[in-house]
Amino acid sequence: MDLQSSINSYGKVLALAENARADEEAKELELRKADIYSAAAQKQMVEKLLADYKDVRSKYKARAYALFDEIAGEIERRHADVDLADNKLLTALKVIEVSGKDNWQLHDSIIRQFHGNQPALQVLKAAFDKAGIPTGIEKHIYDYEDKLRQAQVALERAFTGVEKHTFYGAAKAMQEIAQYEGYDLDVDALFPSGHVDEVAMLMGLPRNWEDLAKK
Repeated sequence: MDLQSSINSYGKVLALAENARADEEAKELELRKADIYSAAAQKQMVEKLLADYKDVRSKYKARAYALFDEIAGEIERRHADVDLADNKLLTALKVIEVSGKDNWQLHDSIIRQFHGNQPALQVLKAAFDKAGIPTGIEKHIYDYEDKLRQAQVALERAFTGVEKHTFYGAAKAMQEIAQYEGYDLDVDALFPSGHVDEVAMLMGLPRNWEDLAKK
């Protein structure tokens, strides 16, 4: 599986886990409000519901962690070496040497051609710095190890519910990494109301806060 496919699958698993969590919360609330013949029976039904969803979450968690490791491994491989025999890169380095410092359109074009190629961008940055040419290349370069650590923490907290972190937040963390690598993750399509729900959770509001506000 290529990196883009792995990232897409990771996002889909997070979205499925979020849907399962929302479904679990809705069904638990429905059970607790239901007029059931005995408190003991109601408790047993709630416990069974929670156990069933715990198993569902475990499966999504295992898949998400496996995909994360796959993505992290591929990114580490991509960052390990720079292809110094790349004719496109060698040409770009020669152009930098002979270009004027104020030819920002040319420099920007060179940088955009290598967007996502982190090792090459590091080489280009060194060349620009050596030539004393100011550019915005820094915004294309990132500390992949730090970003992967942040994304991993977001993933762990989403599955444990620590500090009300969400699957949407974990997906956004991966989207940022994907964009630096020259790919993308369509988080808004996977989580249509993701940002609104995330803000609501951080404020301690229930998922149906909008419906409650209308009453």
